Amino acid sequence: MALFDLPYQWIFPVVFIAMTAIIAVSFMKYVILADDKDDEEEEETAVKREEVAPNQADEKNEAVDVAPIQASEKSEEKDSK
Repeated sequence: MALFDLPYQWIFPVVFIAMTAIIAVSFMKYVILADDKDDEEEEETAVKREEVAPNQADEKNEAVDVAPIQASEKSEEKDSK
């Protein structure tokens, strides 16, 4: 075979195949078969945010509802003076 006529000519294909195999195994181990711990944590925090969000929205609505009433009362007091 012409591939093995020159000395050390076989190193490139062997290294290429070995590195491809290492990359493939690493990809499978750390990407495809990895546990989705980060996704689970994000889901838990999203659920907590959803539970907290309606309470905060109610408080904000109360503050928004009260502000126009106070402003109209002040304007009525100015008009009466």
